[in-house]
This record gives sequence, C-alpha cells and structure tokens, in this order.
Amino acid sequence: EIRWALSASKEVLEAAWRDNQVVLFASTVADPAQYIEKLRRRSKTASNNKKIFSDAFGNEPVKLLGIPTMIDDYNTHKSEVDRFDQCKSYYSVQQAKRR
Repeated sequence: EIRWALSASKEVLEAAWRDNQVVLFASTVADPAQYIEKLRRRSKTASNNKKIFSDAFGNEPVKLLGIPTMIDDYNTHKSEVDRFDQCKSYYSVQQAKRR
C-alpha cells in the first residue's frame, strides 16, 4: 500500500509505503502510479504485521505483488549509495581555493 501527496510547492512527491514497516520517501521525479510486478517472499509475521501479511499473501509463502517503481528503484540502488559513501569516507578531498 502506498499513500502519497504533493508538497505545497507541487514540486516534491511525499510518499509512505508499508512493507514490513512504514517507509517515508520524498522525490522530485517519481510517479506513484507506476508499479512493477515482483515475486516477493512472505516475511516472518509478528503481532503488529500479521494482518498485513495475511491480507497480501493469504497462506502462500511467495506471491507476485505490485510494487511502486520508486520503491523498487530505491531497493535496487541503495547498496550503490552505501558503497559510494563508504569509499568517500576513505579519502579526504581538498578543494582548491583562490582568492
């Protein structure tokens, strides 16, 4: 389930996606109406998410679910951002200054 709204300036999409937990997103380029079909595995259920998983999966351990493309893009590329941040932390870049 995704809930979204545009910011007051109408330039930023603010979205909330609930998978295991609620995840908040802000984007200037995403379209919340675009979905991609992904085969998803049912996560372990707890008392706070049992109804969510039973509604989505029923008794099936895996199911083809529609996921917003902005969520899929994030999940696909988040490790690249983490790796960039890690590499950036190894080196200090000195900026040239002119007066």
